Amino acid sequence: MRGRRVLGWAASVVILAAVGGCAEPAPIEGRGYTQVWADQFNYTSQAQMGQEWELNAPFTGPPDASSITFRTEGDARYVRLLTGEFRDWEWSYISTAGPRRASPEPNYTAPRAWEGGYFEARIRYSPNQWAWPSFWLFSRAKTENWPNVVCPPWAPLNSEFDILDSGRFDTSTWTRDHYHGAIHRNTPANGTWCGVADQQYTFAESRLQGMDLTQWHVWSGRWIQRWDGTGQACTYVDGIEIGCAPTFDTTNQPMVVNFTIQGNGQRVCAGCVPPAGTPNAYMDIDWVRVMQL
Repeated sequence: MRGRRVLGWAASVVILAAVGGCAEPAPIEGRGYTQVWADQFNYTSQAQMGQEWELNAPFTGPPDASSITFRTEGDARYVRLLTGEFRDWEWSYISTAGPRRASPEPNYTAPRAWEGGYFEARIRYSPNQWAWPSFWLFSRAKTENWPNVVCPPWAPLNSEFDILDSGRFDTSTWTRDHYHGAIHRNTPANGTWCGVADQQYTFAESRLQGMDLTQWHVWSGRWIQRWDGTGQACTYVDGIEIGCAPTFDTTNQPMVVNFTIQGNGQRVCAGCVPPAGTPNAYMDIDWVRVMQL
């Protein structure tokens, strides 16, 4: 694989030394990866962050004043994504798609998107069943065309790589060591997309027994993409391999990096919504970086 950065920009957030330390991550140690982009979230306002990141979640309005905030804990500066009744449990969302320009549909002048690489972030999230935190990669082509339907051959199908996607997708009891992640061939929107059903490989519905995954951990995904269209996607927590899966024929396309928190109501039980008075759900991100061969 030869990794390549697509439409990278904003050198003010590119950090050449490794975020959180100089050591190479264990899953790629000695393999020849180089850091190509990183952010430590040293922002002071949504307006400042909005110069670098997309803050408007698809299908929802702009972020509320409290849905994206910045905090300091010890020496760490981090961003907090928050949702709850105040937001009707809709997404709070940030994306490397970058700032929008005004047009009939979302349109981005310089999205950061990558084909292949190693993606990692230090994250913690709410320790309850109503939180649905996600760290995921998604098709740049589809991001560019929300909400329009643009199908092949004019645009690819919707590739998605969920490094962390720990909502509760069945009615079993939620636990702090619950994990879910997946790779999708064609992420749907309330059904199929372009008339093509989705396929997915899941990395784990089993528990990483004994680990409190809601606390600070380094989550990462290694995406190997070869020029013949084959590849592999693997997920890790604190350098521990969770699982690997082959990529799909649609995976070989630039993808942006997203972080989201939303309510997990109907996933807890059929027709459920978080009860009135349920505490807000948060997702904290200390730093993120991308490395490529």
